[in-house]
Amino acid sequence: MKRFLKGIAIIPLFLLLTLILVTPVQALGNPVKISTSANQTVFPQTVADSNGYLHLVWMEVATETEIWGGHQNPGILYSRGNGDTWSTPLKISENTGFAEIPSLAADSANTVHVVWDDETYGTSGRVAYKTRASGGTWSAIETLPLPTGALFGWNSRVATDNTNAPHVAFSSGSLAGDSIYWTRKVSGAWTPPELVSKDVAGNNITDTQWSDLHQDNSGNIHLIYQSWGQGVFYRKFSAGSWSTPVLVSANAGYTRMAITPGGEVFVTWHNGNTNAIDVRWTQSGGTWQPETTLATNAAFSFFGFPIMGVTTDSKERAHVGWGEKDAGNLIDLRYRSFVPGSGWQAVQDVDLDNNDADSPVVYPDKWDNQH
Repeated sequence: MKRFLKGIAIIPLFLLLTLILVTPVQALGNPVKISTSANQTVFPQTVADSNGYLHLVWMEVATETEIWGGHQNPGILYSRGNGDTWSTPLKISENTGFAEIPSLAADSANTVHVVWDDETYGTSGRVAYKTRASGGTWSAIETLPLPTGALFGWNSRVATDNTNAPHVAFSSGSLAGDSIYWTRKVSGAWTPPELVSKDVAGNNITDTQWSDLHQDNSGNIHLIYQSWGQGVFYRKFSAGSWSTPVLVSANAGYTRMAITPGGEVFVTWHNGNTNAIDVRWTQSGGTWQPETTLATNAAFSFFGFPIMGVTTDSKERAHVGWGEKDAGNLIDLRYRSFVPGSGWQAVQDVDLDNNDADSPVVYPDKWDNQH
């Protein structure tokens, strides 16, 4: 196995839930099964384009107990939703090796950019990139460059700027440890990967594996990355350069990030010391607010990972959701919404009554429906 994967969670099928977050009324749509195979589905990621279509990618493995990597798996699949139906899943990877951990973004031309990690292009894996034009045509697969001396590229995230250029953050390194690197496509070519996982003093961090990358409406790129020894850090790419790293929390693990249309940042995480769901966010154009605890009894999946997510809407509100077990030991969805000027609202409860839930993501469409 090429590396130790922290945070892997496998689900037997993917469910889409539409949650309209309009306090005090919540409407929860019926779950829809999108995958059509008998395989196990992992790491679903979804994004909405400007026309309101939902685009979904995920990876599949034959069984949840199979060895991770070192063989051919079913690969990376894609489906598009129009609000009523989902298209037949399409395999977009051409993997003869193991393909994993997809990410996607939609630009202003409604081109969908997808990245994933694929051992087809290197024994230890390389980051693969592919696009879907608004008319449905897929590009050929490209492989991203590796940093000098690096053995692999994996756990990639993609976002686009206001020129529709893709930016990709990914983990790479050697036996000495992993760091987060960043590259973008300029005039048809990928720039040399730049190490961006640094501490507040500018020192390189070599114990990072997980990151998240999002764009705001102004085309700025927001990055968080997690160091297992130092916590979670935040940086922003604007006007051609990266900001000084900010230590969001020294206690953070398994983080999620969302950006409001106005560019405010919301980062939520599970606090391993207290079993709480905590959050930090910016207001007034980037001023970080103190850590706030939203819940104290977060549920974990069968695989031992916290069930949590964060999203925003067009009214600059944020919504942090998490799983909690009810009296029957089943998992329900609970969430709290942040309203500018009013702060964090009371806990809302949605009785899902699930036995288990893994790898959750939540994403808004153009009408502020949360999926």
